[in-house]
Amino acid sequence: MIHNKWSTPIEVGDFSIEGLADHILLNYNMSEPPADNNYNIFNDESKPISDLKQVAYDNFAAYINRCYGVDITKIYKHEMKAWITGHGDHYSMAQHNHMGSWFSSVYYVLAEEQDKGGEIVFVDPRSNANRGYDTRFAKHFEHFQLTPQTGQFVNFPSFVYHHVNRYYSKFRIAIPIDLYLYED
Repeated sequence: MIHNKWSTPIEVGDFSIEGLADHILLNYNMSEPPADNNYNIFNDESKPISDLKQVAYDNFAAYINRCYGVDITKIYKHEMKAWITGHGDHYSMAQHNHMGSWFSSVYYVLAEEQDKGGEIVFVDPRSNANRGYDTRFAKHFEHFQLTPQTGQFVNFPSFVYHHVNRYYSKFRIAIPIDLYLYED
């Protein structure tokens, strides 16, 4: 019997929320988007942001059920926090994880240029797992890299370290979201 342990499911999917990009552009200062730890755009009760909150929760619930076999809708209370980031030329993000939350995602509301960098790169969470293996095993330890597209999201466990490569374009809207679960 083979036991496939310590898998790290990363899901990439598509979403569409009418009026979301327009709402963000009209209501937020994209020169200094709200991205500090004390700000949560889900406090904005507008229809596009409320729709995003529901879509994100539904996507988290489906992902967790498929990947972990847990129906969070029947077991846990939850809280979600979101902010806007990834907004301009030469933007990048150092390697980090989302400590404290259980699951995280990034929703790419606007990411039109595909050849300008800005890839999100996920790192194998098994620190030093590749030690001693030769290059024939390299594919089992490679980083997972995603070039975001408008209308795309990525879900992942919050413990996974990731970074964003330097972005060489004028504008992008990305919304990271953290999911916190609490025993009901």
